[in-house]
Amino acid sequence: MTGQTITDPLRPGTINASKLAVSLGLLLLVILAFLAAYADTLAELKYYWFEGYNWQFLIPIAFVYMVWERRDILQGVEFRPSIIAGSILLAASVFLLVAGQVSSTQSLREVSIVAAIFSLVTLLFGAETTRRLFWPLAYLILMTSLPTDAIERLREPLKLVSATVSAEVLQALGYAVYRESNFLYLPHITLEVADSCSGVNQFTSSIALGIPIAFTMLNKWWKRLLIIAIAAAMGIVSNWVRVMLISVWHYHSAKESIHGPYDIYGLPFIFLVGIFFTLLITFAIADKQPPQDSSSTKPGMIRAAFVRLLSTRAFIAAAMTSLFILGATAWYLFHWQAQPVAPARSVTEFPMNIAGFEGRRVEKLPPPFYTGVAPQELIANYRNTADGQQALVYLAYFPVEDEQHELVDYRYNWLHRNANPISLDAAGQRLQLKRLLLDRPRQGMKKTVYFAYKINGRNPVALWKAKLGSVMDAMLHGRNNGGIVIVVFDGLHSSLPEKENRFLQGVLQAAWETLP
Repeated sequence: MTGQTITDPLRPGTINASKLAVSLGLLLLVILAFLAAYADTLAELKYYWFEGYNWQFLIPIAFVYMVWERRDILQGVEFRPSIIAGSILLAASVFLLVAGQVSSTQSLREVSIVAAIFSLVTLLFGAETTRRLFWPLAYLILMTSLPTDAIERLREPLKLVSATVSAEVLQALGYAVYRESNFLYLPHITLEVADSCSGVNQFTSSIALGIPIAFTMLNKWWKRLLIIAIAAAMGIVSNWVRVMLISVWHYHSAKESIHGPYDIYGLPFIFLVGIFFTLLITFAIADKQPPQDSSSTKPGMIRAAFVRLLSTRAFIAAAMTSLFILGATAWYLFHWQAQPVAPARSVTEFPMNIAGFEGRRVEKLPPPFYTGVAPQELIANYRNTADGQQALVYLAYFPVEDEQHELVDYRYNWLHRNANPISLDAAGQRLQLKRLLLDRPRQGMKKTVYFAYKINGRNPVALWKAKLGSVMDAMLHGRNNGGIVIVVFDGLHSSLPEKENRFLQGVLQAAWETLP
């Protein structure tokens, strides 16, 4: 029995309509399976986009527009599914997804979703298509939080620059403003240039949206690079303007609305003002001309090649392979659930008398430390009864990790910068930990910080080893529990005095008896 045939207007011969219908149905199922497998990842991206006012939700739309605008790069391509290469790439992509999902590592999932799109294009349409669309596909990485995470170290400097520039300009305009670090002291209110006001997220968004503006409106490379640079600069400069306007708004009296009337100076202000001026400059130097060959047959030829592809057995096989891999992944993730592991003993039973130090529980950690990171926490101040030396102990345990509670938390990544690995005899073994000399003159802070991880009996010292341990436990044993202990002493010590050293050993002993 044969299906109905239709004529291909651009190539002699016929196309099997029934195969075409099957292929379109399979393609729809592949899209649905992709959305099901990446449902949690997309939910996290949605939160990142809208809660952080990052505007990077526009990047997929810009991607489609860029591909349509530059569809000539697909001219003459013969779509041929690369089933073997594409299947291997897709399997590797969903492995990253599973690893990220079970260990609550959003960065792995974000790498995975972009890699999976590359893989699906290769699997369904061929390696040649992927090669021609490489840069538009690579552009999709900007819809994730990965670029912002990569420049996270700029957050503190940008906060300080925003506060400094704003204070200097306001003083030059005759306003009485005093700045200390990232705080602006006005006659009636003190304003803090907080993390969300650094402009880092909007800096990334401005670059991401500057790219399609440059490539769709300009032909010359130097003009394109200029517009991208201007977009990046606008993302920073408009943040300075925003801080100054908020300061002026509160100058004569503290207002109830922090971000101006009707929140007009809120975070969207940074992006919208920057993109507006970027567009004005782009229009002024625009040199984009219509393609010399604007024949209407070009889109028709690409469409005809796509229709021919859908009618082939190779595409049906590629689509079924994609559907199997994505469907199996979605099923596994839907049914997988980490089993919580209770601590060996409750953190509330942590001893309050260790090596001559008497402890007192407190509710909150002082900056730059964060409270509420783990489901189970102990925070205590200890004081040596003999000489008054003080120490702070923080014990955090995660019976199970999720998006809100992660052992390797980005808020504590700074601990590992400039920290040195050391070893110490405690709990009947040689433990691996790190020591950080925390010297922040602006805050008048001089502290020595020791910290160590324990993950199901293992004692990783490196950040990546701690994360890898969580991933492997989650995938192999269905658990992702772990704990961290942090001990903070006053002053900078390359080596601890004897009493403090004994106290540190005692804390580690108690922590190892508490953590499984």
